[in-house]
Amino acid sequence: MQPVLAELRASHGERLDVRSIDVFKQRDAIAEWDVRVIPTQVFLDGSGRELERHVGFLSADGIRAVFARHRIHLDPAARSPS
Repeated sequence: MQPVLAELRASHGERLDVRSIDVFKQRDAIAEWDVRVIPTQVFLDGSGRELERHVGFLSADGIRAVFARHRIHLDPAARSPS
């Protein structure tokens, strides 16, 4: 997942806060984020509310699609009409 996360940081860093937690080094994160399988992606809105989670590999396009399903468009030009 690290190359995918790096791509998202590079392409959407101004709109997206991408964080990675090493659950082997930060064991408390396992319970805090209810991680049962690695990798797990937890998608949050701007207020920190969980929108969705995904278990397993997810491509950059897959991650963009998750946000789009929640009407969060990472590309400012692609915003949906209100």
